[in-house]
Amino acid sequence: MIIYYSAEGNTEWVARRLSTLLVDKHVLSVSQSQEDLENALLSIEPDEPLGICFPVHAWGVPLPVQRVLQMLTKSIEMHTYLYMVCTCGDDCGKTVDHFTRLLSGKQQLSLAASVQMPNTYVNLPFFDVDSPKVVEKKMKKAEERVEMLAQRIKNREFLIDVFEGGMPSFKSGLLRKFFLRFLVKDKYFHVKEDICLHCGKCVTSCPEHNISMNNELPQWKRIDKCTTCMSCYHHCPVRAIRFGWFTRNKGQYLHVK
Repeated sequence: MIIYYSAEGNTEWVARRLSTLLVDKHVLSVSQSQEDLENALLSIEPDEPLGICFPVHAWGVPLPVQRVLQMLTKSIEMHTYLYMVCTCGDDCGKTVDHFTRLLSGKQQLSLAASVQMPNTYVNLPFFDVDSPKVVEKKMKKAEERVEMLAQRIKNREFLIDVFEGGMPSFKSGLLRKFFLRFLVKDKYFHVKEDICLHCGKCVTSCPEHNISMNNELPQWKRIDKCTTCMSCYHHCPVRAIRFGWFTRNKGQYLHVK
């Protein structure tokens, strides 16, 4: 079984490519209800490989995946082969250490790998989506890397193969705390009313179901569920959704595959 969390489609592509290469038909999004996720985890045989795929958020594990790991650690059976594959625009810091800590010693991580994918983070100055040329180059390398990882998983190999980048402890420590405290907030989202199409794509694309329509305009629920994954921003067909002033004149990206 493969459980994934995805916003713009990068991680979903990785999960489904692994599913095809591993002939694993059980692929489940963390956006499913908690009951569905709990039942799925309970249905896995102890010797069945379990993969968890997710994008790196602030050089760590995103909150929806943390909830899945909490469910996993409550399981009676320990899975003999648990692997994680994280996607990132550049580097992942100490995400593997964060993931391992969340397992609380109740599960053993067999394989951990990162896959560099097209960048989607536009929430700060000087951060923007990749150019089409860079996207094409990254996707070619990503295809090769996922094929390699699938073979390693088939062989039940034990492997830690991630690109932590420079100053990983600082990024996943102090800098991550800054991001979570000040930037992972849905209060910065607003909509430019004069160009909004009232199409509702922002509502249906939100992995956390944190947006509703109010008087034909999107409204964020302000209940600390937002992960600032930027799915609503990237799915908006007319760029009516803004994140403070940071997204002004920034590009959009959705995985075409």
